[in-house]
Amino acid sequence: MRAAQIASTAPAAPFSERLATVDTSPIRHRIITLMQVYTYLLILVLTLSPFDFGLPRRIWISGLDGTAEIVVNVLLFLPMGFLYGLRGRGPRLLLRAALYGLAASLFIETAQIFLPQRMSSISDLSANAMGTALGALLATRTRGLFSARLPDRLVLELPSMNILYLLIPLFWLQGTGNIKQHGHLLPTILLGLAGAVVLGGLWRYRIGPHAHLQRRWVPLIAMLWFVLASGPFLLRAQLHRTSPAAHEALIVLGMIAPMVGLFAFLVAVVPGRGWRQGLRFEPLILRTVFILFVCYCLAESLLPVADLTRSWFGVLTWPTFDFDRGQSMALASDIAALSVLGYISSAMLSRRWNAPLANLIASLIVCLAVATICELLEGHHVSRHASALRVLLGLAGVTLACQLYWTQLALVRALQPDRAAGLKQLA
Repeated sequence: MRAAQIASTAPAAPFSERLATVDTSPIRHRIITLMQVYTYLLILVLTLSPFDFGLPRRIWISGLDGTAEIVVNVLLFLPMGFLYGLRGRGPRLLLRAALYGLAASLFIETAQIFLPQRMSSISDLSANAMGTALGALLATRTRGLFSARLPDRLVLELPSMNILYLLIPLFWLQGTGNIKQHGHLLPTILLGLAGAVVLGGLWRYRIGPHAHLQRRWVPLIAMLWFVLASGPFLLRAQLHRTSPAAHEALIVLGMIAPMVGLFAFLVAVVPGRGWRQGLRFEPLILRTVFILFVCYCLAESLLPVADLTRSWFGVLTWPTFDFDRGQSMALASDIAALSVLGYISSAMLSRRWNAPLANLIASLIVCLAVATICELLEGHHVSRHASALRVLLGLAGVTLACQLYWTQLALVRALQPDRAAGLKQLA
């Protein structure tokens, strides 16, 4: 009995040994599939909303789009290709990734024929296929580096790292759309600070104590992450140098990026009360990210304050009646924001509600409360309306995000078995 207890409390095997003995490929493929579904659903909302399909009198197909449109379409399918590259192998991976992106894009372009406010484009097909191939190439180039150098602690903190991954599409949607704030950079700052909290907390509790990375690299990594996430916004500013976006890009590079780096450094090194270390990511870190993200959602709905009016207008269907590309990006951004909030809520509430169904219900209630407040603010804008359908689409994203969290947690448990559960069985 004593020997069994000693064996159960022995240190866990290194990550490489656990990975060799535990088959985690089904869980990993399920995680990637969920991420692909989430990404493609956002793309469908972005490209097919408001979904008012009808038989066309004429079929309009454009040839070559402008440079900005091509770049946006390449970036749009880059995450799809990266996820495909993570699960794909073989010498013809890039070709298969391009065909995969071409098929996904062909479905969208065909559906756009039946939308009166959309126009199919041949250049979109090639740009989307190119973006998927570039994403797969990026995955193959970084896979070896990550598997060789990524610390065990970082790999095992995949649920918290997913917050950083999920923030990037939200940054991209906000950067390419950017119709809500009208020059206000507060939502961008709040997103950057949320990512900085995750990066700083990751170093504080998982990387720094094991000397895997010196703390002077923390602000640089946070700044690089922020610049990468803000890539479409900065690129758009370069393509339209005469617009106000060029001035905003200088602010992003010159002020917000250093602010994000400094905030990550402070989270990593400044002592504070209540910062307890546990098996999962720090509850205090998750609560801080949750507060910042709720503030982001409120700022998105409140700004610009000058457009607020005393009257209120809400609809059951789409938030606006004349959908253009900017409105579609705004809708996709709202759905993505509520999905990220759902993931953060699921992680934050997982210790109290540790059953998947109970955790999902609790996360849906929290996100519904935040979404209701945001819609009340949206209804007071002159050019925007509150929308019940937008809330329902966002809650669907919350459900998918909660499923993603619990799938990631299953991977963590497979790689690092719960030794406490073994002790309870022996008692």
